Amino acid sequence: MGPYDDTILSLDMLQQQSSISTRLLNSLEPPGLIQHFLHCPPEGFEIVVSAVGQPGFLVKFDLLTTMDAGALRFVNALPAAGLVRQMLTWRTLFWGTTVTEYIPVPSQIDGPTSVESMLTTWRRSSRLCVLKDIPSQSPLLTEAERIAASELIDACKSRGFILIAGQALAYVPIDFENVEEYLSRLSSSRRKNIRRKMRARADIQIEMIDTGCERLNNA
Repeated sequence: MGPYDDTILSLDMLQQQSSISTRLLNSLEPPGLIQHFLHCPPEGFEIVVSAVGQPGFLVKFDLLTTMDAGALRFVNALPAAGLVRQMLTWRTLFWGTTVTEYIPVPSQIDGPTSVESMLTTWRRSSRLCVLKDIPSQSPLLTEAERIAASELIDACKSRGFILIAGQALAYVPIDFENVEEYLSRLSSSRRKNIRRKMRARADIQIEMIDTGCERLNNA
């Protein structure tokens, strides 16, 4: 990987540093899920961890990923569409994970220090450096986490990052004791529809297949 090899941790170093003994802010998911991501990343991903324990990954990123369908059809219809897509696929360092709703950040590190650590690790080893899914006043987080996220955003702005709004988060408040209480708040048609789907659960079959199973080669 050239002159930036020392910024990419080996698996042994990763297991030591990214076992993440310190608590991560913004974590709605079980800690084990992040560990699985770090130790078994998707194909084509290279795991990166900053000096303060911030997880991230390097990957080839298609800049047209979020382009609207009409514009994408236009690009794909160009005579040299393949070349255009190749030119617009950049090696990118993302801070965060693909298995968490928000970017998990070490709880003991302030925003400016965290951003400086990420930039030091990056050292322009890719064309883009992205902090993925920073929460903005999320109702699912604690007040301390919301304050820390706001400070992280301010630190990013001060270091020249451009903020791009993400997709809206949809969630259902768990403020009911059981399913029947939740259904009682819905219209008759929605209750009927959900109950029909619940009855269909009896026909669902779930099978666990380990990664590397021969059956997956033909999927």
